Amino acid sequence: MSLNLKTLSKDVYENRVQEYGADGVSGQDALRNLFYEKLQVEPGTVGNQLHRAFRKHKEDVYEIIDVAVDAILPTILRNQFDSLANFHDIQFGQELRFSNPNTNLFRVANMAGGSQDIRRQNELSGSYKIETEWWGAATYIEFEQFLSGMVDWNAYVNKVAESFAVKIGERIYDTIAASYDDIRASRKHVGAGTVDLDKLTQIARHVRTASAGKAVTVYGTAAALSKVAPDATLLSDGMKDGLSKVGYLGTVNGLNLIALPDAYRGNTEEFAVDDNTLLLIPSAEKIIDVVNEGGVQTVDGESSDNTGLQIDMNQRKKFGVATRQASVYGVYKITA
Repeated sequence: MSLNLKTLSKDVYENRVQEYGADGVSGQDALRNLFYEKLQVEPGTVGNQLHRAFRKHKEDVYEIIDVAVDAILPTILRNQFDSLANFHDIQFGQELRFSNPNTNLFRVANMAGGSQDIRRQNELSGSYKIETEWWGAATYIEFEQFLSGMVDWNAYVNKVAESFAVKIGERIYDTIAASYDDIRASRKHVGAGTVDLDKLTQIARHVRTASAGKAVTVYGTAAALSKVAPDATLLSDGMKDGLSKVGYLGTVNGLNLIALPDAYRGNTEEFAVDDNTLLLIPSAEKIIDVVNEGGVQTVDGESSDNTGLQIDMNQRKKFGVATRQASVYGVYKITA
């Protein structure tokens, strides 16, 4: 069931118009039919018979929800955060260790001829793991309305998956912000007003050198990137046109500028990423690791007395987020 359901769920999420089964039904109807099949009742069943069937087979219903959310959550995450984070999936109880390579070069010292009096240096690398934690959300659906076609299955599953994606995104940005104090002084700067291009370029030089000459990309919100610009008199007509269209330049002083997607923190209108932080990262490098331990789990929530069949559930997921301990990147903070 899982493989077919994963494919079906992704098709429904991506609005692929396909027909399923011998009857050639839509994706939404195919999912409803699957629910009826797991409940072991005829399509269209309502009332007490549906209540009893759900109580008897609710774990099968929950499994459908779990598989559907797990099928689309990785797509949402990678669409939004692929430039910053690597995503790792492990089983419950499994431990994933990350290598922490020793990037320091060996110190070459002056020594007397015929002497071997020189301090030994260890080349060995270390390792570390990312701790995972449980995160959850309480939800419910009007089950009879869903099975009758009055509730959009796609909208419900999308909302659950996107809610977890928002939380993981918050943790990614918060983890980057919290790492500022640990960044080497040569790779960070705090400046007021518009961005000091000399300071930004100097940070980029340090990041480029420490990453064996890789090109450096500057990430930030569109509002943050708009503060990275040379004097207006130095802008060509093409640069002015690009600035007018997207609000920031695509390239400044040899550095590519890429806007991070705007996102709200859950159920607020507070942006997850502030407009006063620029990240300088070696191109194609990812400075965050996200570990997903196991899949989404749906469990019983607090039951409510109601005349219809409202299914109260808690969706929970175990994940951890951390910056790569050996990653090289810089941060430029802008103050008012």
